[in-house]
Amino acid sequence: PAPPTGTLGGYYLKVSTSSAMSMGCGGAPRSSCFFEKLPAHALSRRVEGLTGGYVYYVAVQAFNDFAAGPPAERATNVTSPPTAVAGLSVVLVDHLVLRAEWAPPPDSGVFARGVDYFSVQVRVGDNGTFDSCPGPEALRCFSTLELPPELNCRSCAEETCVPGEVCFSAEMDVEGNRVPLMGCADPS
Repeated sequence: PAPPTGTLGGYYLKVSTSSAMSMGCGGAPRSSCFFEKLPAHALSRRVEGLTGGYVYYVAVQAFNDFAAGPPAERATNVTSPPTAVAGLSVVLVDHLVLRAEWAPPPDSGVFARGVDYFSVQVRVGDNGTFDSCPGPEALRCFSTLELPPELNCRSCAEETCVPGEVCFSAEMDVEGNRVPLMGCADPS
């Protein structure tokens, strides 16, 4: 069935050298401020072209047909603004490339079947564990569904692993909970 009117419309993402809470850049150059409107299915975004030596502030704000919700910095019902997005994290992929990731607000009405995957960047350790540091062996996406890896491994586009990659599974401590993780990675 179609979602009810007023469910999550998307997100506003702001990455800026200014800590001002207002969403938008007001004419500031892209090297110091990035602002973009993203669709509801977007749960991550790479931001390139940062300036070395600066501190950047990241905010994500959910919106629906009614209004925009509060921004969730680094860190409803269908007729009210959505609450803040959950689980906002920031990963420095390269010294001038940042990736922001988040989960939908709990009252968004989106993903009625439940969010069955989320994106983090980790490294496969020598002992088969996952370390929370970025690297070339990083898994792109994990599933939280407890299914055999061959049935459930998917990239962030909900596709199976690309040729040359294999599916890994493990458990990871996420905010005090043991979460089954599955993801694609280069085995070499």
